[in-house]
Amino acid sequence: KAGREKLAQHYTIISRPVDKREHYVKRAVALPGDSLEIRHSQLYINGRYAEPIDGRQYVYFVTINGTPISNQAFEKMGIAKDDILFDRENQRYQLPLTDKNLRTVQSMSNVVSVEKYESTQPMHYIFPNEGNFGWTEDNFGPLWIPKKGTTVELTTENLPLYRRIIDVYEANDLEERDGKIFINGKEATSYTFKMDYYFMMGDNRHNSADSRFWGFVPEDHVVGRPSFVWLSIDKDKKFPKNIRWNHMFRSLKE
Repeated sequence: KAGREKLAQHYTIISRPVDKREHYVKRAVALPGDSLEIRHSQLYINGRYAEPIDGRQYVYFVTINGTPISNQAFEKMGIAKDDILFDRENQRYQLPLTDKNLRTVQSMSNVVSVEKYESTQPMHYIFPNEGNFGWTEDNFGPLWIPKKGTTVELTTENLPLYRRIIDVYEANDLEERDGKIFINGKEATSYTFKMDYYFMMGDNRHNSADSRFWGFVPEDHVVGRPSFVWLSIDKDKKFPKNIRWNHMFRSLKE
């Protein structure tokens, strides 16, 4: 890994406002100059499998033999009632599970099968929201992350990837006319980035608004890094039992 930062640096938790109006806390999974790809929900950076993150979740379909999973079991796994969907006719749950909870569910005697959800249908809300890329939240890329000072060739095919950067984040006048690209009134066949960009993802991979939907995050949208958890609430309980004391005042190192 010579010449590269340690892999852990790829998972620094930082926050990003949506056009500086809302704030989100996400992980920077890819840095400027990196190439990212998601294959069957697994993240690869520069062709290498990104190491698992403690607490990362995916959605699973859990079929039971008619005996339900107990509320105590869900509580022990930390799965909120709002996150539990049950299809009574097919005796099947839809659950967000960490790797640890997946192993717990798989070991239950009343569980018949466990199947991981995977999105396969490309949708208009997946970045870059136009063009024929055919990406989904679980099968995405390859995508190169723009780096300050780097020049890329511009075509009408790859322009959807960089349109917002050129037009909005870096404040240029961008037009397409007669199959040609014009930047600030001049025909352009390439573009040099003025800022560094990042790719963010949430730990709850099937329930996260992140760069798979927004696209690239410019450096001037990164506003801070959370340092510790000062309050943690269990939404299934009422005060004061809803305060999760064991989660509070923990430092965030990742």
